[in-house]
Order: sequence, then C-alpha cells, then structure tokens
Amino acid sequence: MTIVQRLLLILFLTFYASVMTFGQTSTNDISDNDKQKLLYIAHKFVKRYQQTRDIAPLLPEFFIGNFGECLMEMRKFEEGKNELTKKDFIRGYVAEINSLYIVMVAGTYASGAGNDAEGITELFPTRIAKRFNQLAKGDGLLIDSDFSDRKQFLRKLKEHEAVIVEAQSYLRMKRIEQSAKYQKEFRKIEKDFSGYFIKAVPLPEDFHCKAISETAVKGYIALTPLGLQLIFAKIHNRFKLILAGPIDD
Repeated sequence: MTIVQRLLLILFLTFYASVMTFGQTSTNDISDNDKQKLLYIAHKFVKRYQQTRDIAPLLPEFFIGNFGECLMEMRKFEEGKNELTKKDFIRGYVAEINSLYIVMVAGTYASGAGNDAEGITELFPTRIAKRFNQLAKGDGLLIDSDFSDRKQFLRKLKEHEAVIVEAQSYLRMKRIEQSAKYQKEFRKIEKDFSGYFIKAVPLPEDFHCKAISETAVKGYIALTPLGLQLIFAKIHNRFKLILAGPIDD
C-alpha cells in the first residue's frame, strides 16, 4: 500500500469516526471564523510547499518564531538526542518532512504503484530512485533513527540531504507538481478528502514547550492531501504552526 492509499484510508476512517461521534467531537469547539482561517492557512501551506518543494523556507512563514527551541524541548529527552544542537534538530526535521513530501508526490504521480518504493522508481531516474529507496529502507524518519552519537547522526543526515536535493531538483526541473498528470491525481485526493478536515484538540504534553504552554492550551489539527497533518496553536490571536508531521495511521 502506498502512502497515498494509506492517506485515503485514514481520511475515510477519520471522517467516519467524526460522524459516529457527532455531538461529542472537539470540532464543535472551533468557531466558523477560526475554521475558515485555518482552512485558508492549510490551503496556502499546501500551495506554498508545492512551489518550494522544501519546508525550510516555510518555517519562518508559517511556524512559531521559536520553533527550533520547541523542537529541541520536545525531542531532546529521547535517548541519544541530548548531544544534538538546535540546528541539528531543525536540519533533521526538514530532512524528515521533505522526504515524506517527495514520497507523497511520487505516490500521487505514479497512482498505479503498489507501494512507495515503486512510486519513487516510476517517477525518478534510476540513480535517484535507487539512492532514495536505499536510504528510506530501514532508516525510517531520520530523527527517529537509532544512532550512537552526534557524529553518526550528522553523517546520516548529510546522506539524506544529498539525495533529497537531487530529488527536489528533478521535481523542479520537470515541474512535476504543475504537470497535468499530477494535478489530475491530486484533485482526486482533494475530492475524496471533501475539504481539509479540521478539529480542535487539547495540546499533548510533549507539545508543551514553554513558549506554547504559556499562551495556548488548545491545538488545532488540519489534515492535508499532502499526507501531512498541520498542528496549530493560537498565539496572541494568530494561528501558527507548532508542528507538521505524517498523518497517524
């Protein structure tokens, strides 16, 4: 099953669950005005990501100002990660999300692929596809991989970044996201999606970095057709992203 197929299954289950729990779901905690603002930001984020093909320039545009500090605070307690600097965490996060984006684009473009590796192989030249699939196999998300020290982490990160840059360059050169084939398949996903699903949730404890916990207690999740869920907090009356990550199975 490809990431696109998993996404559609998750969206169906999410929608079904929300219907079954109507009247109890936290989506009722969102005003119409806030929901429209979140929908606008989510659509804008997706459009901008398809233009940049890189989440790095979107960090200052959509995320909280001290995202790096919050990312460190959320993850540094995990085993093996106490040596990493703020810059390391941000670089690892950018590599993770950009890898997911590339897989999602390939799965959308190669809609007949049976799994993510086949989608990558169908879309990219053999050299890029082989390197990308080799790195993706076993390592999973880079920041969640096992590594003994910072030196090993940075070595893995450098390998990932090099392949990601090649894949991004190919997408940019071929204008894949702007192609008729991709747009046709992406519109199908959006149609099945029936609008971006928005819900309000209490902020999990691992999101409670100091800057967030002092100003917000509620989070807002927007599921997108990119296979990413966007997690917002309302800070000083403005919605800012505190995290973007894969939609949970």
